[in-house]
Formats: sequence, C-alpha cells, structure tokens
Amino acid sequence: MLRLCLFLPMLCFAGSWSQEKLMEMSLEEKVGQLFVAPAAPLREDEHWQDWEHLLQNYHIGNALLKASDPISQIRFLEKLQSASKTPLLILADAEWGLGMRMIGAISFPKNLTLGAVQDLSLLEEMGRSIGRQAAKVGIHLNLAPVADVNSNPQNPIIHMRSFGEDPQETAKRVQAIIRGMRGEGLFTCAKHFPGHGDTLQDSHKTLPLVQHIELSPFQAAIEEGGECVMSGHLLFPSLDSWPTSLSSKCMEKLLREKLHFKGIAITDALNMRALDSFSVEEIAIRAYEAGHQLLLYGAHLNEDVDELMREQIPRAWTALEKAFLEGRLSIDELDRRVLAILEMKERRKIGVCSPNIFEAEDLALKRELYRQALTMRGSLPSHIQGYIAVNGNEDMWIVQKMREKGIEVLCYEPGTKINLEPFSDWIVGVHRVKGIAEGFGLDDQAVRLFKTSPLSILFCTPYVTKVISEKQSVLIAYENDADAQEAAWDALQGNLIPRGHCSIGL
Repeated sequence: MLRLCLFLPMLCFAGSWSQEKLMEMSLEEKVGQLFVAPAAPLREDEHWQDWEHLLQNYHIGNALLKASDPISQIRFLEKLQSASKTPLLILADAEWGLGMRMIGAISFPKNLTLGAVQDLSLLEEMGRSIGRQAAKVGIHLNLAPVADVNSNPQNPIIHMRSFGEDPQETAKRVQAIIRGMRGEGLFTCAKHFPGHGDTLQDSHKTLPLVQHIELSPFQAAIEEGGECVMSGHLLFPSLDSWPTSLSSKCMEKLLREKLHFKGIAITDALNMRALDSFSVEEIAIRAYEAGHQLLLYGAHLNEDVDELMREQIPRAWTALEKAFLEGRLSIDELDRRVLAILEMKERRKIGVCSPNIFEAEDLALKRELYRQALTMRGSLPSHIQGYIAVNGNEDMWIVQKMREKGIEVLCYEPGTKINLEPFSDWIVGVHRVKGIAEGFGLDDQAVRLFKTSPLSILFCTPYVTKVISEKQSVLIAYENDADAQEAAWDALQGNLIPRGHCSIGL
C-alpha cells in the first residue's frame, strides 16, 4: 500500500528557500553541507547513533546509501530526515538499477551489455524506470551513468561498467540514460572524470596512472543537462602532478572552464586507497580547493563504515572549519557552494514511498534489453547435440530448459579432467569467468572445447572472444542472468534474431 513520504517535507518558498536557509546557517552548518556520509539501513543501532552524532555535532548534509532493502531504507531515511535540521540530499550507486545496492530490487543489464543495444530509446526508458523506482525509496541523486570509455580491455574496475570502447557510442548512451533519469526527476552524475578507462589499475587500491583522456562522454553528459560530475582518483601527468580529484587544473580549468560545466562536482570516495599518501585533513582541504561542492566518503564493510563515521569525517570537517576560521579558505566561496547544494535540494523530487518499487513493465524492459543486446558472430548450428556449461550449475535457467527438452548437459569446472572426444560437437556456454585475469580463469581444456564446438555462448564478458578463434561462431549474451539465458535459448530455437552490435569489436 502506498503512503506519502513524510520525511521529505515539501519546500514552498517560491524559489527563495535556499537563500533564506543559507542566511540562517552557521559556519559549522555550512561546512556540514559539503559532506556525504555512508548510510547503511541494515546496520545495527550503533550505526544510527553514529548518524545522530554526525548530525548533532557536524551537521552532515548528505547521505550515500549502502546495502538495504526497500522497507528498511524507507524507515531509516524517515528517521534520518526527521533528525536533520536541513533536509538531506540522498545519493545512491544505481549504475545498473537499484539492485546494485538493494535487496529485492531490479538489476538491469550492465553498461557493456547496453553498449550492444542499438535502440537507444530502450536505454532512455531504463533511465526512467530507475528514476521511478528511486523516488519510491527516497533517493534524489544517482551516481550514474559511468562515462568512462573502456580504452584498456584489461581495466580491472571499469570493464562491464563502461558502455564500450567507442567514445561517440558511449556518449550517446550516456545521454540516453541521463535523459531517462532526469525525465523522472532523478538527478544524475557522470563519472569518473576525466576518465578511468585507460588504465590497468584500480583506484580503490592504488593511484592509477592514465595517459589517454576521452572527454566526449562527459561533454555529452553536460550538454544533456546532467546535474553532477564525479571526479576520479587518477594521475594524468599531462594535466597535473596532483591526483585529478585534488587538482584545480582538472576540476576548474578542464571541467568548468573548458567543458563549461556549471553543476555540482562530487568526489569519488575520499577514503579510497588511491589517496593513501595524503592525510585525511589534507585530502579534504585539497579536494575542496580543487573545486568540489560535495566531499563523499563511502565503504561497504562495517568496520570501514564505522571508521569513516567516527574518525575520518569528523577529522575532515574539523580541518575545513579551521581553514575557514583562519581565512585560508574564503567564506564567500563557501556560501556559493552551499547555495548550489541547497538549490539542488530545493529542486529534488518528493516521491510517494512504497516498498513495491517495480512493476511488471520494468521486468519486461529488463528482459527486452537482454534480447536486444544478444550478438552473433558467425552462424547458429542447425541442431544441439549437447551442452557444456562452463562454470555453470544445475539450477540455471538454460540448463533446466535443455534438460526439459531432452538435451544432455554437462556442468564443467575448469581444472576438472575430462575426455574431450565425446563432447566435440556440443555447444559450449561460459557462465562465469575470473574477471579479466589472464585467460579469464579458463584452462587449456576449456579453450580446446571452443575449437571443437559448433558454437560458444558467452554469458560473461565479451572479451572472452579474445581466446576464441575468429573462425569460431560465438553467441554473446553478456551476463549470466536468466533473461539473457532465455534470449540465447530463443535464438538457438530460431525464435529470436540476434541484433546486438558488440561495443568492443569482434
């Protein structure tokens, strides 16, 4: 049953609320508006006590949602908003839908899958669907879409989160997703500026060195009206000797002056190990000086969240307050940035809360996206002799369907020795791989199966085609989702023509 979200009071000040609110604020409250702290609705009471402490003593103005379910999130945000003197802006990571962080929500196809979809109106509708669902659980700002171009196939952290290797095709999809989300009142955020694609390193673990910049997807996001841009923790020697997230040359000269961005700049999580060589205090001040309005802190493990709430955020807040009091940082500039944040809060959509966050049409859209992404290289076999499910299991949709139709199935784990000869005419399906590790975790035996099979089906990264001969037929379904498996099965039965174009080239 639907009910109004009482924790988001309607703001009716004819456009003047943000200015009036700013005039009422103390320095301490203004500094608090710069911070985004992690909110974990499924955590114990101690987490709520940490939030109460941050609100009362540091006036934190924004929250980043972590693991939750719809009911827990609605209840948690109701308490959170009621306890805050100023309404909080609620952020979420929902790159492929709320299922990325929420139990009981839809996970749409990831971006590399969407890179194969040619009907961009479907991507726009996906953005709308995410926007509608977000409003039902109190989310105002989605930290999406990812605008990074997958320039390096061995990128360990972007990969399936990128729309592909072509900057212009990536830009089109960035705009379609933004158009959809904004159409439903959900604020958007293109990331990770100026581009995390061309690197072998993960900024969660170290500071990646990047030589090549692809700005066109970010430019497209700005032109589409995207409200926010998130900086990456990256080292571009051609830009600055400082990490991009701490660099005014990157955030002011490149983003604002060259690309004419006028919205809200958000940092990636300032506790990531890419910035380990700097102190908590130095990171906060440098990130602010670089030109960000919002300083974000996020983590998934309980002990890391606790450390952020109890140590890092208070230390960072104190360092900034001191810098303003001592005159190192300008109060006038602080007012401009806080006003921009308050104006965004004034424009935020106030939804109708419901734990029933998706409808049948949302599930149908997810199914259609997988069907439209399905990509064929070569030709389909005229019949199915048998099926080898590499890294598969008995519970999977396609395994059950084949057994139902009388087709013999072998679930195979790489490293298990088998006699290959009886399976030379069987279709091979790869359901899971070990990231982008050398050979994707597939052993020599699995590679030999590709060579003798009339068809390989990839329910995983399309980069596995790199270990399959160009002469071999491959059907790419991209992900090990039941809807992707159904799409592949329908293609095998002649009931679906694969129309996707793989965004990495084949």
